Amino acid sequence: QELLEKQAKQRPIFSSYKVKNEIQTNMFFNILGLANISYERIIDETMSINTLLVFGLVDDVHPKFMLYPKIKFYFGDGICDGWFVDSGLLLLLDYKDSSGYSGWQETGFGIGAGFGYKFINSANWIFELGIGIVKILLKGDKVEKSSGAIITISGGKRF
Repeated sequence: QELLEKQAKQRPIFSSYKVKNEIQTNMFFNILGLANISYERIIDETMSINTLLVFGLVDDVHPKFMLYPKIKFYFGDGICDGWFVDSGLLLLLDYKDSSGYSGWQETGFGIGAGFGYKFINSANWIFELGIGIVKILLKGDKVEKSSGAIITISGGKRF
């Protein structure tokens, strides 16, 4: 019981916490030619909902569009900071340009999970490191059995 009382004293009171939104960009994706933005909404002290949007800007980078909504669970002393685990669903849109047609020709669906650490300073600037794995379950009209890693080296602002 002493441990619970100590943790309750260390953690800010969530009901009076007014800063519940975050915007971030993954610098690692930017280097690869994938423009991206992430929005996160804090639900309570240890849980948030995050949506990542990714756009492929370079011709040989695929997919051309990715939407990755996920839920995050935090284990830090503050409000949604420190160590976290996440899990979500993945939507991919891509096209094949070998025939000269530039319309969307492939849609993919998958699942993902990961873990990481979020640093937040007193001015609400964020730095996040993480790694995850995604499993593509369907791509186009066939069952897909591919997987890949998502590396997060991101920065942003909580407001």
